Amino acid sequence: MNAGPPSYTLIDPLISTATVDTIEGTHPRRRAAVRVQRLLLPRSVVTNAPLVAFDVLLSVAVLLAAFSVTIWISQAPHDVRQLVNFHTSLAVLSLSMSVVLGLHHASGMNPVLELRQQVRAVTASHVLLLMLGGMFGSVAGFETCAVGLSWAGGCVFLPVGRTILRKILGRQRWWGEPALIVGDGTGWQEIVRFVQDCPQRGLRMVGSLGVAEALAVPSAETKSKSPTSTGLGRLIGEIHPDWVIVAAPDQDMTVVRKVVSACAGVRNIVILNGAAAIPTLWTRSYECAGMFGTHLQDRLLSRRMQFLKRAVDIVGALAIGLLALPAMIVAAIIIKIRSPGPVFYQHVRVGRGGRWFKTLKFRTMVKDADRVLKDYLARHPELQEEWDRDHKLRHDPRIIPVVGRLLRLTSLDELPQLWNVLRGEMSLVGPRPIVSEEVAKYQSWYSLYTQVRPGLTGLWQVSGRNGTSYEDRVRLDAYYVMNWSPWMDMYILLRTVRTVLWCEGAC
Repeated sequence: MNAGPPSYTLIDPLISTATVDTIEGTHPRRRAAVRVQRLLLPRSVVTNAPLVAFDVLLSVAVLLAAFSVTIWISQAPHDVRQLVNFHTSLAVLSLSMSVVLGLHHASGMNPVLELRQQVRAVTASHVLLLMLGGMFGSVAGFETCAVGLSWAGGCVFLPVGRTILRKILGRQRWWGEPALIVGDGTGWQEIVRFVQDCPQRGLRMVGSLGVAEALAVPSAETKSKSPTSTGLGRLIGEIHPDWVIVAAPDQDMTVVRKVVSACAGVRNIVILNGAAAIPTLWTRSYECAGMFGTHLQDRLLSRRMQFLKRAVDIVGALAIGLLALPAMIVAAIIIKIRSPGPVFYQHVRVGRGGRWFKTLKFRTMVKDADRVLKDYLARHPELQEEWDRDHKLRHDPRIIPVVGRLLRLTSLDELPQLWNVLRGEMSLVGPRPIVSEEVAKYQSWYSLYTQVRPGLTGLWQVSGRNGTSYEDRVRLDAYYVMNWSPWMDMYILLRTVRTVLWCEGAC
């Protein structure tokens, strides 16, 4: 007796778990309407157009603001027609750069790569704008200043604006390209959760299917309804995904090739190999003798990159220190008033190369903090597991009331570590420094941790912090080291500003 068509999970507000036959019998009008809608306006256009239009409009708005400020300060005479030409040219150049650098594709791009491409697009469009202005007319000094100011503003406001817009669009049911996920094992479920939790990436999950069900041959009765030879091919004919993501790292390549062959007619097919121990962000495909390979580059070995990172650390630490100096003075005075003892707290941590160093922080804990913690855990033994697992407590009894919690909530207690950055013991961005008791928790990833300087902020801090487990922290630190670049640091610094302002994931 035939088992019938394979079942699958369809993620849709109107449909839960069902079979292919159920979908055929229940929603014929809806399927027809979807086909007509996609012929008239493809889903990729609906997904990409808002971001491209936003980039162009915001670029013009930033240039307009830059010209307004420059003219107001310099009181220089200006030609309205020439200003209109500048803004029109920038709109065309911004659109062109978006297409050339791939920013018109809203789906699937890593946010760090998107940040890099946006800065490149802003830089190229403004350089070309000045070149065109010089070729077809004279460029006055105030115009050059305005374009320079617009470039600086664009490098900040465009990435921030696009991130906010993605968050807004990700909540809309009409936005996003439909994606079908095929796979098995734990990696498959992780990909399913990731796509569902990150709709701002531009992918809208419409279904998931196991590898066995994907390659299953339908019964004779089912074949008479659809000539497609596999369950995957038949499902693709039903839901018309724009993307198919194959996440089957434990399967033989022969099986993966069969899955890919069943995806005929799908424009975008992604094959995930599940290799967690290699870099994934700055890799390139490599072909040799007809075989596919992955070209990996260790940017930590580049002296030029290391010099750039150190220069940014020094300049950034000095700038942040000067800006935050008044707040640091006020914090020191309040700590001295609220709690007897020193203002600063030093603790030995593990640094680059496994060397020990002393971190400097504002003291946010009471005197005899170790004794207070020991007594607290003795009274609340149910919290011992939380302390052993995460090396922290969500409600820590050692923290100084009000001022201690405020400093931790705003992350101002970390500011004295700018001195560690200037001394070369830490960096602005990197894994958070760990104590000796935490080394064992990193296991085989500890060697990666010691390749870089610990950071004042890092990927863990901007990824939930207290809402993540220690295993997640280790995984995020390893991801940062393997995929490090100046663009990664810039992305984390921008995310840190939001994390501090909104107090996301703070202690």
